[in-house]
Amino acid sequence: MLFISVIQARQLLLAAWRTGFFTALSLLLALLLGLVMFAGLAAVTEQRELQLSLLAGGLRLLLVYLISLWLISHVQQEFHNKTLYLLLALPVSHPTYLVGKCLGAAGLAFICALSASLLLLIYQPPFVGLLLWGLSFSGELLMIGTVSLLCALTLRHTTLALTATLGFYLLARSMQSLLNLGEHLLQPAHSGLDQVLSGFLWWLAWLLPALDRFSDSAWLLYQPGDWQTLGGLLLQTGIYLLLLLGLGFIDLARKNF
Repeated sequence: MLFISVIQARQLLLAAWRTGFFTALSLLLALLLGLVMFAGLAAVTEQRELQLSLLAGGLRLLLVYLISLWLISHVQQEFHNKTLYLLLALPVSHPTYLVGKCLGAAGLAFICALSASLLLLIYQPPFVGLLLWGLSFSGELLMIGTVSLLCALTLRHTTLALTATLGFYLLARSMQSLLNLGEHLLQPAHSGLDQVLSGFLWWLAWLLPALDRFSDSAWLLYQPGDWQTLGGLLLQTGIYLLLLLGLGFIDLARKNF
């Protein structure tokens, strides 16, 4: 079964090559670099630091959007041309199909994270900080890629699936800020509704991955980070991937293809 999953992953990467994913990746990286270099001209001091911070933040948003859009479009195309139904009509189990897609998404995530890390080398960040940033970014992209696959298989509409994926990403990225805001605005002395909202935020933060801790731009500037932090992030990635795969298996099992 693992061999079939690897073949599925290879087919996904070939489809990305044939449909121009890597061409789009190269063009978007070049465009982002040009915009960052232009924006850096406005800096009076610490121009390199400003450009490096803008580039790192822009890469996170751009590549999350790109990989989500392509994976969702890829799954929707398989629905429309009946490729998905043909694959599942063969002796290929639903878990094998989903694992293969996730392996392919992992390949795309690694390539995107590697491309982003190589682009950041232009501004000569600390090597250890860049390595930690790149590895955590690959985990971040892998989680978002898996969420994209799950949304595409569940919702079956590109717009809805992309909206749900990006909403998940933005909420997970901003969850700590929402918690900090809730601590100041939703005090225990306030009404019962405030307490309910505060409890809801804490439960939501417990369920969502702490994406705000991934790919910290400070690692590229002043604080290179440490391997213990990276280990915690990779452990969180692995646990959340297992959860997402479990949800995907349940969803595919209840569908009648």
